[in-house]
Amino acid sequence: MPIVQSTSGQILDDVYITETQSPPNIQGVQTGIVKMVGDFTRGIPGAIYTFSDYATAVRNLGPSTLAVNGPLNIQALIKQYAGGLRITPVFGTTATPAKVTLQDTATPTAGNVLTLTAAQVHPQTSLTTAILGSDANSMTATVAINGSAFDLTIYDPRTNTSETYTELTDSSMMATINAKSKIAIASLPSSPSSLLPAAGTFAFSGGTEGTPGDSDFVGSSGTGLTALNAITGNMVFVANQYSTTINAAVAQHGTTYNCMPLTCMAPGSTVAATVTGNVNKQDNMAYCDGWQNIYDQDTKTNRQIAPTALVAGMAAQLPWYKSWGNKTIYGTLGSVTPRSTDDLKTLQAAGVLCVCDSIPRGGIGTRSGVAADGSDLYVRRSRYFLEQSAMTSMGWAVDEMQSSGDNDPLRKDVKGSLDAFSEPLANPPDPKNKQIDSYLVICNSSNNSASSVAAGNLVVNWKVRLLGTAKNIDVFSDISTSTITTSSTVSSS
Repeated sequence: MPIVQSTSGQILDDVYITETQSPPNIQGVQTGIVKMVGDFTRGIPGAIYTFSDYATAVRNLGPSTLAVNGPLNIQALIKQYAGGLRITPVFGTTATPAKVTLQDTATPTAGNVLTLTAAQVHPQTSLTTAILGSDANSMTATVAINGSAFDLTIYDPRTNTSETYTELTDSSMMATINAKSKIAIASLPSSPSSLLPAAGTFAFSGGTEGTPGDSDFVGSSGTGLTALNAITGNMVFVANQYSTTINAAVAQHGTTYNCMPLTCMAPGSTVAATVTGNVNKQDNMAYCDGWQNIYDQDTKTNRQIAPTALVAGMAAQLPWYKSWGNKTIYGTLGSVTPRSTDDLKTLQAAGVLCVCDSIPRGGIGTRSGVAADGSDLYVRRSRYFLEQSAMTSMGWAVDEMQSSGDNDPLRKDVKGSLDAFSEPLANPPDPKNKQIDSYLVICNSSNNSASSVAAGNLVVNWKVRLLGTAKNIDVFSDISTSTITTSSTVSSS
């Protein structure tokens, strides 16, 4: 109510303050989270690793090698300034963890005292779990005799982590190590020796990645692509993979979990094969062409990388309302299979997002911004942003009370929330920051009948007109050698 400005209580001509409660704010959701499945030399199958820098990726999942593609794809993502990465590692069915077995000095045959298996803290469960892959073969275990006991130091050079345990005995060693260690799991070998292990430094060995196939990348029961089911993300792809089985699984994942799938064909594929391979024509999928050469900082070699990682990284740092076309790709050395202008026209018409050496703004970048069905990719991404922002922020109105009459307070607040969210998108202080063209919100008795209210429904009609894409720039010129004549009047005094 107004603040009375006189001691007598009489309301005067003056400034008054009316206190009102603002409708709850709608917070915009993130649009730059990339989900990736990849093969690595270290890691826990099904675990989700989150990082934004390459050094952390190497500590958790191992460096790049010529045998795996995961680290190379992370390099490409980070070169595009992608920050929100959710990565799950994949290994072949024959993959094994690195181990070392400490032996005693008995002759002529040494006995096995203790086995150590390379491990890592699971990022979701916080449990110390065995890791697969060859990268952990670099770990060492150092034994020093300490009277009737022994001291043990376990060292992981990849993470520069060292753990030391003192005065271990055959009865205490396994429990002591497993209670504290974050990098190894202790177990007793079959027919364990009760003698002390030999002194010295011993290397872990036997860790392998196996050779993952389509079924491993697609995964099941929380591995491979299925490990990302419950993870919120905006784009999803499988590192350097292009089989029809994997592409179909990625496309289905994107549709089921409301994110944008990225797929491609094999490097060197012809235009005809690429067009024919566009079988998952959906408006949320970037079907990509244009494998690129990229410098691998770990192997110090030039390697081929699928366009999916490059597109994901570019889109991750791109605002949700921006077109995916004519955007720069960083860190590449050139196309594996250059495309002509006619090729690009054919591919774009077929719903292919092209990464190529020549884009209108210059350099290497994306030459089209269309989804696999030929529509604008940014439209689906905008829908995801707007719809998910509203969905995740409107929970406050659930189970609140509403009237079937006009001017219901709950419906007024719901409309107010959407208006407050939409208005700065449509009419920002600087027109260059405009994100939507226009909007309309209806939430009153006209679209909420008495029967609908009685059934427990609250209906909001939210119409948003998106911005259009300037795909063609037409310059009409009139240039000639004729003389341009002007007239003027000059006065002097």
